[in-house]
Amino acid sequence: MPNLEQIKRELKKYNFAYEENVLPVHTNGHYFLYGFYEKGIAIFALRPDWTIEEGALLPWGDVLSLKVKKSLLFENRMDILTPKMNISMKIMKSTGGCSWIKENLKKLENLNYYQNLSFAFGGAKKADDNCAASRAGQKKAQERENTTEIVEKIYRKMTEYTAAPMVSFELEEGNAGLFDCKIGGAYYVPEGEHRLENSRTGEELYLLAQVNFAQIPHLPDYPEQGVMQILISSEDMYGCNFDDGYDQTGWCIRYYETLPERAEKACIHEPDWHEDTALPMERAVTYRLKPTKIVQTMPFDDVNFWPAADTCLDSELRGYLENDDVMDGLCDMYEEYMCQVGGYPFFTQSDPRSADDGEILLFQLNSVKDIMWGDAGVANFFIDREALKNRDFSHVMYNWDCY
Repeated sequence: MPNLEQIKRELKKYNFAYEENVLPVHTNGHYFLYGFYEKGIAIFALRPDWTIEEGALLPWGDVLSLKVKKSLLFENRMDILTPKMNISMKIMKSTGGCSWIKENLKKLENLNYYQNLSFAFGGAKKADDNCAASRAGQKKAQERENTTEIVEKIYRKMTEYTAAPMVSFELEEGNAGLFDCKIGGAYYVPEGEHRLENSRTGEELYLLAQVNFAQIPHLPDYPEQGVMQILISSEDMYGCNFDDGYDQTGWCIRYYETLPERAEKACIHEPDWHEDTALPMERAVTYRLKPTKIVQTMPFDDVNFWPAADTCLDSELRGYLENDDVMDGLCDMYEEYMCQVGGYPFFTQSDPRSADDGEILLFQLNSVKDIMWGDAGVANFFIDREALKNRDFSHVMYNWDCY
């Protein structure tokens, strides 16, 4: 992440001042600074160390449209259209210099053309232009009101049809007990069994997450007791076989329905960490998981969203799903959960399941706090509902994706 003082120093070299109007963004793996000024948009390409490699000014006269809209994921999104290019990028919300975009976000979401943007950047308008802009603003306001009503109606219908209970976890710092719900740390190995290993390399596996079902609100078809352990490999893909998500060669899942009242020392395994250990979290990371039961509505990136929409929405409402403003509004209605059991999954790319395979979300862990899946990704584990009812965890799909 860029350092704010470093940004100021770099901009000063190019005679640009930092006035809370500089926005760090990234697109296609490259990072830039975008500065908004009266003359136009200053674009600075950055090196990996956040020093400026080169810069250019895009005059407002060359800007056909500038759109900023909220994303379903972690970041806002900005699109700039000119006669020669179409730039689409993600806004890095966690970096310095974003107060300008936050203050102007609502204005920019609803203004498509530069001649309607000048007041947002302090420009002047003629009286006639102001009247025209006022009429256009009233029309836009009415369109937004209508869109809001449509979005709320679609969301209400989808909730009535797809509402599903799930347990969301808040990650709390501090030590967790051997059998507690947690991320990372030591794990229980039954007496007479050995540490869990990557069956291809022989390297030991590391505890990603543990869920004690007796400690969380009960969900239909999920266990009411016992401990589920998910362990992964220390390697680039964290043990995931993207060609066969069911392959548990480089990871594994264990479920122990009954637990001893107290584990002997020999039954507690603390994996060894080395310089080349590569996991989504650091060695010192262990979080307790604090559960809350929530009812969740199916999001539209779920593979079953469109079949569900065909069933519960009439033809008029289904037609609105082709409207970008309606879909953006639906994005804003959904809440993103960092860690959960049950409910509906979240993806940075796409759902790996088929609509007719009947698999449901067993566990999900997002990039949160000190946990990072690639470039701000998320990991999902899916299981067939009948297998879950039978407590059969031998055929679980493991997948993770990132930006």
